[in-house]
Amino acid sequence: MADSAPLSVEADVVSATAKETMDNIVSNTIVTTHDYTVPIEDPYNKAIGYLERHNILQLFQHLTTDVIFHRPKDPIDYLIKEVQQMKQQKEAEKANK
Repeated sequence: MADSAPLSVEADVVSATAKETMDNIVSNTIVTTHDYTVPIEDPYNKAIGYLERHNILQLFQHLTTDVIFHRPKDPIDYLIKEVQQMKQQKEAEKANK
């Protein structure tokens, strides 16, 4: 029975040493907030997100389809008038809400 006491003390020393080692590892690997750099969003995905949020792709598809269908003599003037008309309709819808 006398032999078990030294073994217990050794286990406590090993346990304390292991805990100290783990504490050192953890304290050395914790990243502080000032070391963190926010990753830059992919410019392509950022642009696609913007276009989708504002329905730009659908707008251009609609305008292109109209120009091809109507074939105006002055397509730029036609597109400007279409966009102005869309804007007026949008403003009228907002006013009615």
